[in-house]
Amino acid sequence: MEKIINQTWEIREKCEEYANLLSQKCGEDDPRVACFNMIFNKATLTFELLKNYHSIWKLHTIRKPHRTYPDKEEINRIREENAQRCNMVTKALFVDVISSIEFNTKNTIYLYPHHPLMECVDRREKLIEHFDPIYSELDKEAQDKLRKFRKKLKDVPPFDSFWRIIEKSLSISLIDEQEANIWKFIIEVRNCTIHNNAIASRDYQVNIDGCEFQLKEGQMTKGKLDFYTLLSRKLVDCFFDWAQRFDTSQS
Repeated sequence: MEKIINQTWEIREKCEEYANLLSQKCGEDDPRVACFNMIFNKATLTFELLKNYHSIWKLHTIRKPHRTYPDKEEINRIREENAQRCNMVTKALFVDVISSIEFNTKNTIYLYPHHPLMECVDRREKLIEHFDPIYSELDKEAQDKLRKFRKKLKDVPPFDSFWRIIEKSLSISLIDEQEANIWKFIIEVRNCTIHNNAIASRDYQVNIDGCEFQLKEGQMTKGKLDFYTLLSRKLVDCFFDWAQRFDTSQS
């Protein structure tokens, strides 16, 4: 658990460092700076929670005279509960980190309406606009079958995808192929964590800093206790690299 606490502190320190570096280049009000400030606050809260759980755990393990200690079975139960708490807290941090990054990535792009990435967030066309020309060519029977579907399709908002931003960033050499694969893997982990009870919808494998990470379709995401903190830490580094390379002159 101390390893996870140290990793969380490291995320916090990285955010402080990156925010300072970017503020000198972009100004304190830039969304890229705001992103690291947001993650800094969330990492601080996570660090404090983990430290609290750790202190509670130590109360059961530090030997003192005249104290009754739990038996082996009780200790294993406490350890398992502690591991579950750590997983929940670090999972929440991971989701917060990628959500902050997605939000501020889009806000950065919005500031430069002529940037090549703008097409990824300025999707004014709705699916219904592409469906209607096809629908109009169908016979009455086919239209009747699809009428309810068409009605629901009208309510679907314009599509903007973080995945699409990553693909476009690759195509304009803002990131390289290896970085794109890491981004996509992390987005996939986020999606299955939030929407599918951490059960992967596809196979995916990536090497991050010498460590192999893997998703198996139909299986729950598995990893060591530091799975989410390692991904969060890598996210912070990846976004800093993207933020530094983002060329405002292209707008």
